[in-house]
Order: sequence, then structure tokens, then C-alpha cells
Amino acid sequence: MKLNTLKEMDLIEGQIHKDSLKKEAIQWYNKLESELHNNRLKGLDNYNEKIIGLCATQEWIKHFFNITEEELNTTSQSGENRK
Repeated sequence: MKLNTLKEMDLIEGQIHKDSLKKEAIQWYNKLESELHNNRLKGLDNYNEKIIGLCATQEWIKHFFNITEEELNTTSQSGENRK
């Protein structure tokens, strides 16, 4: 079975709003980005595995939700979607 991206899914209007899901995904991406730069990770025994996992999760989010670098840069510069 092929896993579709958000853009490829046929969603029922009113149940799920793709734009709000995408905004939420950008928030998740940005939270992971802040975790990547968190100094607490450096002391962990599994530091390399943790970094690889965070990066892989970010790439999955970008792919599944069809998020462009431009969208990430726009939200990062404006501070929007950051917690």
C-alpha cells in the first residue's frame, strides 16, 4: 500500500482543513528544530541516534505535509508558529 502525502489525500471538506494541518506541522518542525539546538542533548549517551531521529522526523514532516523551505523560512523570520 502506498502512503500518500497530504496533498494527494482526498479529504472530506469540513472534516480536516489542509491549511490548518500544514500550520500545525510547521509548528512541529520548528519545535524539533529547537530541540536540535538544545544543549541538553549533548550529554546523552545516544546523542547521535537522537540527532538522526530528530532530523529524520523533520524530513518526514516536510515531505508528508508538502512544506517548502520558503514556508519554513517565512515562519521562522516572522516568529509565527513558534512556541
